[in-house]
Amino acid sequence: MTVNTTTNSEVFPPSSRPYGKDYGEWSEEWIKWAFSIPKEYNPASDESGRNCAQNQKGPVWFLAGTFGGSVKRKCMIPVGKAILFPIVAKECSFAEDKDLKTESELSARTIEAMNHVTFMEVVIDNVHLQHLDDYRAHSRIFNLTFPECNVYGVEGGTTRSVTDGYWILLKPLQIGKHEIYFAAEVSLPPRSKLYELSRQYNKMDGTSFRTQATYDLMME
Repeated sequence: MTVNTTTNSEVFPPSSRPYGKDYGEWSEEWIKWAFSIPKEYNPASDESGRNCAQNQKGPVWFLAGTFGGSVKRKCMIPVGKAILFPIVAKECSFAEDKDLKTESELSARTIEAMNHVTFMEVVIDNVHLQHLDDYRAHSRIFNLTFPECNVYGVEGGTTRSVTDGYWILLKPLQIGKHEIYFAAEVSLPPRSKLYELSRQYNKMDGTSFRTQATYDLMME
């Protein structure tokens, strides 16, 4: 594949407020979307893209990453929708991180995890995005409701959550076919609590968490 490099003209700037929300607020909306969907229909557990349209609404279309490993999905998206996806992100909640007692501890754990990102790559229609470190965003603490049979296997119900990570919010793409590729790696300290939790909830290769997703999109 021939990859070109250019400025990120197709991406909303990190300091912008697309559709009235900044990147931190959009990351919160993405987490609420992704984790509210039962595992059976969850786009992040989907190997083909068949669940891509689950619970999509509003001006921004959400694309899921993976819980570790590589996946290739196909997805049809209405023309005029912006597209949000995490290159890599860490979410914490009292439902998952039962050793944490305060909201500040939740927030600190997400930041610590993302401080160990060692690799990121995003390619949009053969164009390699630049300055990915600029797209880090941290959400506020928010209410998150897990359904029964959720992706993490925790007890259903409402908990407090927060997320930190690297996010790309694309401006609406033109009608037709497009390809989005994103990948990342996080190297966690062995025997740390972060390492233990990632082993519990995600696919791990040694002490590294790797995620890679390719989307064949049709905008119509």
